[in-house]
Amino acid sequence: MSREKIKTAMILAAGFGTRMKDLANHLPKALLQLGNSNLLHLNLLKLRNAGINTVVINLHHLGYMIKKYINENPIQELTIYFSEEEKILGTGGGIAHAEMYFKNQNILVLNSDILSDLFFLEFINHFFQTKPLASMAVLPSRNYKEYSLITYDDQKLTGFMRKNEMPKISQKTAIFMGYQILTPQARNYLKPTFSSIMKDFYYPAVKQNQNVSVYIHNGKWFDMGNKENYLETIRFIETKKINLNTLL
Repeated sequence: MSREKIKTAMILAAGFGTRMKDLANHLPKALLQLGNSNLLHLNLLKLRNAGINTVVINLHHLGYMIKKYINENPIQELTIYFSEEEKILGTGGGIAHAEMYFKNQNILVLNSDILSDLFFLEFINHFFQTKPLASMAVLPSRNYKEYSLITYDDQKLTGFMRKNEMPKISQKTAIFMGYQILTPQARNYLKPTFSSIMKDFYYPAVKQNQNVSVYIHNGKWFDMGNKENYLETIRFIETKKINLNTLL
């Protein structure tokens, strides 16, 4: 097992949460309650358990509420920085805007609206073994009606499918889980202007046949990017179908 480590992570938390409908009107999505905690706190604990000691959180929509929460609920062993965006910059621009905090390191990036039982240390170890330009964690799936699937072969990202595009039988397809590891070289594709990391980095990197690896996860994954999925997850917690401690 590789002894190389990743010590810095970024949580993407600047979004408006429009798919959460009324739930995100007065509360940022990252602070929506899960059990006795919230999405942001659970993800911070998960990062700390993986040996991360520095976390950057980007802010825009109701960002002051996230700052207030963190200041009132610090987590031991974690240093947290805020990358505030006057105008929202998207997944690509948001990462580029925070580059000053990364110090030319490989970084782990995660969306604020997901939880899973993926073990970050195994994901990180896979990254150092494969030595890619970047790596994304994926969940094998044929659910093309709800997700824009990625295609892969031999643990390498090979392409992207549109939502509702039916995959061929021979294609290996998966859902991007919202976890990624980016090298400084990968982040060189990004600029601090409004942009998507998919369009600005992943699409051109695959077109150039760059080594972008996929880490295949066959466990649990909860996507709470919309109101329906979030409420379903709440029901799972209340009926004890989900034990949040097993996701950390």
